[in-house]
Amino acid sequence: MSSEALLLEAGFRASAERFSVTNVQVAGIDEPDVVKTDGINIYFSPSEQIFHIWWWIPGLRDFWDWPDYPVETRKTHIIRAYPPSDLAVRSKIDKSGDLLLVGNILVVISYDGITGFDVSNPDSPAELWNIELRDQLVAARLHEGRIYAVLQSYVSQEIQFPLIPLRSGERDLEINVTDIYHPPELIPFDTVFTAVVIDPADGRLVRSVSFVGQSGSSVVYMSRSALYITYTYWPSPVGILHDFIKRSCADILPPEDMLRIDKLVAYDLSDETKLRELATILEPYTDEISRRAENYFAGRMRELELTGIVKVALDGFEI
Repeated sequence: MSSEALLLEAGFRASAERFSVTNVQVAGIDEPDVVKTDGINIYFSPSEQIFHIWWWIPGLRDFWDWPDYPVETRKTHIIRAYPPSDLAVRSKIDKSGDLLLVGNILVVISYDGITGFDVSNPDSPAELWNIELRDQLVAARLHEGRIYAVLQSYVSQEIQFPLIPLRSGERDLEINVTDIYHPPELIPFDTVFTAVVIDPADGRLVRSVSFVGQSGSSVVYMSRSALYITYTYWPSPVGILHDFIKRSCADILPPEDMLRIDKLVAYDLSDETKLRELATILEPYTDEISRRAENYFAGRMRELELTGIVKVALDGFEI
C-alpha cells in the first residue's frame, strides 16, 4: 500500500473516533435534533422542508434511490457513514421527529409520542417502548442517561382532574390538584406544566413534578444541577387599574368613590366581577380617565409583562 493510501486510511480511522455532536446550551447535556451519529452510523429524521431543499442537491437523488418528487417523509433513516466507501441506507424506522441517542437506544420524539428503539443492530431496529403524549411537549433534554421532558396542559374552569399529560405503556401519569405547585404570589394561570424524568432503557417514568404557569413563550434551560422553566404572565388587571386610580385619578374622584373602590378591591371576588363594578363607578369620569391612562401605561410597559421562573433541582426533582 502506498504512503498516500496509508495516510488516507489513518485519517478515516481518526475521523471515526472523533465525530460531531449536536450544538447544545450546556456541555454534557444533549438536546433533540433531526440528526444524530455514533461515529459509524448517521440517524436522520428529516422534515418535509429539509427534503425539499436536499432534493435539488446534485447527486443526492441517485444516492437515495427515491421515487418521483415529492419524496418519502415521516421516516427516520439509519445510514452507514463509515467507512465512506460503504455509505448506504441500512434501514428505516416508521416514525420521525427529533432524536436523542443513548448508547444503543435511539429515542424518536414526535408531536404525539416518544418512542425508544434498540439500534444495536442498525440493519434491524426494534421498538422497545412508547410514551403517548396527550398534551404539548415544550422541550426535552438528555443528562447522565436520563431523559428530562417538559409538557404543558391547558386548563380552564371546565377542566376535570386528574390531568393525564401522557401515558407510558399501560400506565397513565395522573396529576391531581394537590400535586400541582402554586407559587406563594397569586398569579393568573392557564397552564399546568409537568416535568418528567424518563428512563430510556424501558420508557419508565422515574419522577414528575407539576406547577402552574401561563401558556405562550416558554423557555427551558438545564444545568448540571437543575431544570429551569420560564413563562410570561401579566399581573391582575384589577391591581393595575387600582394602582392607576390611586396614582393618577385621586384628584377627579370624590373621596366616597375612592373608598368604595378600595373596599371593592379588598373583597374576595373574581377579577371579572370587580372589573364590572369598577366600570360602573368610573363611568362618569370615562373621558378624563382615558386621557390620563395613556400617559400612565406608556411609562409602565415593563411592569405589565412579567416572567416567572421555576427551578427544579435534579437531586430529588423538587421545586
